Amino acid sequence: EQLFGLQKTTLRCMHQGTGNDACFGEFSYRELERSLPKKVLQKYNEASFDAAMKAAGLNNVAKCPKCQFQAELPESEMIFRCPAAGCHFESCRYCGEEPHMPL
Repeated sequence: EQLFGLQKTTLRCMHQGTGNDACFGEFSYRELERSLPKKVLQKYNEASFDAAMKAAGLNNVAKCPKCQFQAELPESEMIFRCPAAGCHFESCRYCGEEPHMPL
């Protein structure tokens, strides 16, 4: 869980071994689903998504504090209007609270 907070999303085998028998394999997502508690898996998914967004060069991403939907939002937009079906919550893009002026 601490690794996800540090934005580390690759979980490698912990077997250190000696010499050439060290394992450098990574755990599959299926293994993570089976072994991580639901809340920890959710944090992993969020960290993985954030890493993918950064790798894609999407730096202006805002997240809905109500449903966790994420979308790119131009820097000039101060209010995030969630486009997710059934949500449509409006919030300040910076603090996640209800929209407030001045921002």
